[in-house]
Amino acid sequence: MPARKETSAKRPGRANRGPSAGPENRRALVDAARAEFALHGSTVPLSRIAKRAGVGQGSLYRHFPGRTALAAAVFREDVENLCKQVEAAENPYTTLMNTIQERAPEAAALIDLLTAEEDLPDQAEALRSDLEGLVREVRRASVAAGHMPQRATEEELAAAIRMFALTLAHTAESTRQNTALRARRIIDSWFQSS
Repeated sequence: MPARKETSAKRPGRANRGPSAGPENRRALVDAARAEFALHGSTVPLSRIAKRAGVGQGSLYRHFPGRTALAAAVFREDVENLCKQVEAAENPYTTLMNTIQERAPEAAALIDLLTAEEDLPDQAEALRSDLEGLVREVRRASVAAGHMPQRATEEELAAAIRMFALTLAHTAESTRQNTALRARRIIDSWFQSS
């Protein structure tokens, strides 16, 4: 009997690289989620995020058990990046507030998801800790540089940041800029030294 010749059928599309593609796929999913949340809000289909990332939905669920876990990963990374920007800034308070203003559409989706779900206490606690550290550092550096009065407390700054972010997150794009300017005049009058 003649030996059978082995043939392999090639599938169209990307080759499956197995576990070695894990970190690259995770990075692509976080980037895609950030873009899709900013463009389409918190209810964007996960299939759309997976497609933008160039991976299958199975890969998405291997890295993130659901929408909220994915949002938490995006938000945590954003907070880490913001911490680096604040550390390097001449005026940390202004850098923080400007970033919140610029990223309002993305923040809206992430805030909606993270406040609507209660199934991720570990991620929520880690995010809360990161945010508290960021607020503490912004206040400390701003007071030390003479950009913020000593009377402004961490608690007040945290409350102002939440109010500002949520206001912008739920304001129509057509009026967001004017709303941001009005809110900043009020908030800055307390947090900026004259």
